[in-house]
Amino acid sequence: MANRTEIQKHLEERMREIKTQIEQLNGKIEQSGEEARAELERSIDDLQARNAKAEEQLRELGKAGDDVLKTMASDIETYWNAFAGAIDNVFVESKPASNTPSTTVKIDVEDASEMHEGPDSPTS
Repeated sequence: MANRTEIQKHLEERMREIKTQIEQLNGKIEQSGEEARAELERSIDDLQARNAKAEEQLRELGKAGDDVLKTMASDIETYWNAFAGAIDNVFVESKPASNTPSTTVKIDVEDASEMHEGPDSPTS
């Protein structure tokens, strides 16, 4: 099971991959026709806005207490997978499916009861 540091490291790695993918899309703008260029620019603007929200979630995860880690990680996983789907859709629209990157995010977090050892924690 992953702990906070492992989750943050995983998400930071995904963030770098996502930024690279957005840069690749920016490179395609110059090679696109006028209509495709406008669509790519709108898609990139959307992805950059989603990226900003993902970065904020990552910062919040670093500040969050252990008591909300599991719930927060689940919410982040849901958001990031929707974000990944948006990236995949842009790549599918702009190049053959065989070149589409895989961008799914999976966060594995221990049960909250296993994360805390204290008077309220269940015993084995």
